[in-house]
Amino acid sequence: EPNILISAIVFESSNVKLLSFEKAESRVARIGNEIREAADGTEDACAVELLFPGAKMDSLGLLEEVGKCTAEISIFGGYPMGHDMDNDETFVVDAGGADSHKVLAVIYSGKELHVNADKTAGWEKLGNPFTITKAYGHLLAEINHMPALEVYEKYLQITKAGNFTRDTVEFPLLIIDGEEEILRHAYSYSADGSIYLSGNVKTGEKLYLTYGNPAGIFEMVNMRCEAVRDFEPEVIFLYSCAARKAFWQDEMVNKETEPFGQLGSTAGFFTGGELLRKGSEGAVFEHNITMLSIAMREGEKKEKKLPEVKVDDSMVAGQAYLLKRLAQLVQSTNEELQRVNERLHHMAVTDELTGMYNR
Repeated sequence: EPNILISAIVFESSNVKLLSFEKAESRVARIGNEIREAADGTEDACAVELLFPGAKMDSLGLLEEVGKCTAEISIFGGYPMGHDMDNDETFVVDAGGADSHKVLAVIYSGKELHVNADKTAGWEKLGNPFTITKAYGHLLAEINHMPALEVYEKYLQITKAGNFTRDTVEFPLLIIDGEEEILRHAYSYSADGSIYLSGNVKTGEKLYLTYGNPAGIFEMVNMRCEAVRDFEPEVIFLYSCAARKAFWQDEMVNKETEPFGQLGSTAGFFTGGELLRKGSEGAVFEHNITMLSIAMREGEKKEKKLPEVKVDDSMVAGQAYLLKRLAQLVQSTNEELQRVNERLHHMAVTDELTGMYNR
């Protein structure tokens, strides 16, 4: 836990270029533009890795600019975390030393370099959707025109009296942004009932409460392991959210990362937020409660006979699948009630005989 781990990745035929930007908070859009130009100007560039000093930096302008680079370039990264969720002291490190206000970008290039990057979440929707009615960047002020904190108090009995940061780990918010489903961890609140999220949200977006069910999470991890196995990686970067670490606790924390280690050498860290380019428009999204797996290989596949790997879920199998069935019951009941409400609304505003709107 308190130790320092150094991982070395040796490339035989590929190139690595490091860009370092100090005092990043005051010029995020300009830094994003410089990274984009550097990536597009690098011959055979195939991936850009981003390391930010922390999730509290307003990175939206930077990510929008970087996302404009050539569509074939993978973009991934993460925010460093402290040793525990209550310590927000974070650093990135390069030859210039450790710095809390520096952004690093690593450009990977090479004719023989292949990259396969994707995410794994696994948290499942709970209940009906809400609408964000007031939000400012990382601050979620109102949901359905009521203070955001009231949603946690009313539906989950998560209050100011408990440990809000840890109590909400199992029940993050899920945001629908176009084609993407994005988890957001609520880590703090203000006196007026607003809550602070590890990532941006926008007024008008739909959101759901979600719950963490080991059975669903392991199912998603197993699917991703199969895709990585088919890719035949030589190295795998794993960026797993620190909130997942808190969710699993000490006995289970390695269960979802161990299978990847059977497919190739792994390196990575627990993050305060994850970055991944995804979707038809090539946008770069901020994620929480998510594990990124970035598989790399130099040269073509060699038809290796890699083992078929799965998460060892023996410690939680019974309880996990019972929870999944109970949650399915709740979700199905909600959907049926929603259909009944829609039917009643239709009956209330239309004439049953003609189908025309009544007065």
